[in-house]
Amino acid sequence: MRLGLLVAVGAAAFLFSGVAALAAPMPPVSAGPAAYVRWVYGRYTPDSRFDSQSAYTPGLRALFKLNSRLLGGEVGENNDGDEICQCQDWDRLQIESLSLTPAGSGQAAARVGFVNAGAHETVTLKLLLTPSGWRVDDVIHPRSGASASLRARLADENRRLRRAPPARP
Repeated sequence: MRLGLLVAVGAAAFLFSGVAALAAPMPPVSAGPAAYVRWVYGRYTPDSRFDSQSAYTPGLRALFKLNSRLLGGEVGENNDGDEICQCQDWDRLQIESLSLTPAGSGQAAARVGFVNAGAHETVTLKLLLTPSGWRVDDVIHPRSGASASLRARLADENRRLRRAPPARP
């Protein structure tokens, strides 16, 4: 009887180990910004529906929210994919390189090289220590055109939309 119970418990632990990995708690602030970046990229697994908005600072989320409101709930030119993974869909993101540069008290820049479904990408995450812990305050990607900064692109689009709102059908 005891052996059967141990086998059942062991099988359940094995089956749900993937679920536990997805539900892994955010690292403590004391673990530093690199641990937070690893935690964020660890959320991107084939079965997850990670919402990158949860990784952003309140200020960056406010820019997205304003953008959506100005567009009447439509998707803007800077909100048609996930900026952290530079994708709309993902497989399992694997960090290849991570370098951190302190940028002042409670701030850091993380240059992250990663692979998603065989495609190699590099982004710089501007990190800010908030009351809720480390969060992404900007995403810099060299392929993003004139302004590689997500924050700057959103602010520019929001200014344009305020001056000339989109036509409603």
